Amino acid sequence: MNGSNSQNGYGERIDAIAELAIGIGANVQEGQIVTISAELGQEQLLRAVTERSYARGAKFVDYFYFDPYVKRSRLKLAPRETLGFIPSWIGERVLAIGEAGAARISFQGPIEPHLFDDVDPELLGIDVFPRARE
Repeated sequence: MNGSNSQNGYGERIDAIAELAIGIGANVQEGQIVTISAELGQEQLLRAVTERSYARGAKFVDYFYFDPYVKRSRLKLAPRETLGFIPSWIGERVLAIGEAGAARISFQGPIEPHLFDDVDPELLGIDVFPRARE
């Protein structure tokens, strides 16, 4: 849409994914709140989805970036007994998004596919953030 990522067809792929996300994926409606979560490294995709959401009439676009390096630090250094803890406001946010009838769009991907290779897989199962039970 904005043409700033047009090198080697990358921009066209971003545009196509963004269009699918707001159309078939989330079916963004005029006046709707849209929430987008993405990992660092996916900023262009989040921006493209934001642009299309507003063009489609979104009332507000809320976004969240997840940093897998911060999660890795927690897994490697935080006391094991704290890894299952997620603050209550994380779940409250998820519930509020649902109560608002917001469209939810989430992107995960292998930005750093080997980042957790040296982390005990059991610890990855304990720390489920950025997901919340809600």
